Amino acid sequence: MAYNASPRARGSLLTMLRMQAMISIGSILDRDGGIGGGFAFLRVFLATLVVFYHSFVVVGGDPLSQQELWFIGYSVLAVFFSLSGFLITGSALRLSLPNFLLNRSARIVPALAMDIVLSALILGPIVTTVSTADYFSDISFYKYFFNILGFPHYVLPGVFTTHPWPQVNISLWTIPWEISCYIIMASLIYLRMLNRTFVIMSMAAAITMVGVIIVGLDHGFPVHYQVHRVIHYFLGGTGSRLVICFLLGILFFQYRHSIPYSWTLFAICVLWCLGLAAFVRPYSIMSLAPIMNVFAAIPMVYITIFLGMTRIPELPILRHGDYSYGIYLYAFPIQQVVYALHPGKFPIANFCLSMPFVLAFAMISWHLVEKPILAYRKKFSFSPVKHPPKASSSAHGTVSVSDAGARS
Repeated sequence: MAYNASPRARGSLLTMLRMQAMISIGSILDRDGGIGGGFAFLRVFLATLVVFYHSFVVVGGDPLSQQELWFIGYSVLAVFFSLSGFLITGSALRLSLPNFLLNRSARIVPALAMDIVLSALILGPIVTTVSTADYFSDISFYKYFFNILGFPHYVLPGVFTTHPWPQVNISLWTIPWEISCYIIMASLIYLRMLNRTFVIMSMAAAITMVGVIIVGLDHGFPVHYQVHRVIHYFLGGTGSRLVICFLLGILFFQYRHSIPYSWTLFAICVLWCLGLAAFVRPYSIMSLAPIMNVFAAIPMVYITIFLGMTRIPELPILRHGDYSYGIYLYAFPIQQVVYALHPGKFPIANFCLSMPFVLAFAMISWHLVEKPILAYRKKFSFSPVKHPPKASSSAHGTVSVSDAGARS
């Protein structure tokens, strides 16, 4: 016998279905009163994934040559930057420009400076193959400190020179890109354009289009050779995905009330990225990076924000601090030391032996350097914005989003 629901029951069912369809990223933020529970887990998971990927690099492998690994290297940092763009926008909307710059500097510089100082003054003299006098008189020793200012230098005299990858800390390559993203955000705040979504959209589209044109023209780009190299590096290279994903993170926050929180859409994005990982040739991303950005950036950003909005059970060890930045910074030098003590072609062994020490250094960095500095910065805060910029038509309501520990 067929069941005929009453008009009231049918109305209640339709109302429930409409409410489910209207669940958005913004409504999750409103419900939780801040960032989603998944962000804390996601940051540490991504940082750990970087360590795993680099374990193949340290032992002399080439992850880009392995179909099952290349997408990890391509996506994990892009995801980091999209997460950063999303979280930082929440705080940037309520901060003055001086406070924004103070917050970013306090979050990034102290731990970075500590990593550089420890590597140059303690690790280097212990493991170098040159004499102490030669070590401290070598110009590369002094150049290494430029990393604190955002100018990457990867070698120290006589350090890890016999390793497959002689760099002390290859992870430092992202620092200039991170600073570039903060400059973009600071410019948007200064020009009062952070709510101008069309401007941000245009920037992301322009970077992508110019990159595609550069790839299409290849060496026929009609500018001076050195200028071509600079343009290709920033707009046509693999690093361009970082800025694009950062800008998309900003847009996702601005349109948070229009972007659905949908498991179906999440599954589609995951399957799409798995398809790219399976069928795109790894080495093609080196020459076709901007084209890859067209197909991969938006799905990756959606996966990131969706997981961030998802209530993922928090690991007990993560309740005491945000160790993601420390994991990212200290991992590669520690992995190089582990390789020096236990050389071999087994990346999983390097990963497993390194992680306890990486986590220990990250915890020390958080509790002794990062957390105290973040607390101390409040004494130097500038006067807050009296009239924060109005939310755009795409961003309804007010959301308090903490960007503490956000990594890009």
